Amino acid sequence: MKRILWTLFFICLVVDIILATFTWQEVRDIIGWVKNIPQKTDFKLRHFIQYSPQAVLLGFCLEQFKFNLNKRALLSIIIITSIGCLTEFIQIFIPSRIPALMDVFWNFSAAVFGSFIYYMIKKIYPRLKSKT
Repeated sequence: MKRILWTLFFICLVVDIILATFTWQEVRDIIGWVKNIPQKTDFKLRHFIQYSPQAVLLGFCLEQFKFNLNKRALLSIIIITSIGCLTEFIQIFIPSRIPALMDVFWNFSAAVFGSFIYYMIKKIYPRLKSKT
């Protein structure tokens, strides 16, 4: 199971990096449903769609290292935000892409949200399991 989780996480990482190298039009052409996500708003939903599930997944991956729950959640935030920073850095070299510090903020917010979801799953699930 550990290998499957890590494999999924690394696939997400590679996809993040590859998508950062594409023009925005190429991303829309390859992933058709992306064009249905509102882009010109103060809230960047696509960052949550991309990074929150990865933060949850990474939290589960980090369980094998026997870190406590708080440390796993914090590491998940740090690592996912770092990946978001890397993708923004890559965009510096893509002519039609615009790297933005505000996107880093949204990547961080999505990582916090995903880590919170992971944290809550780990806190609530044992209680639900004991009631059945």
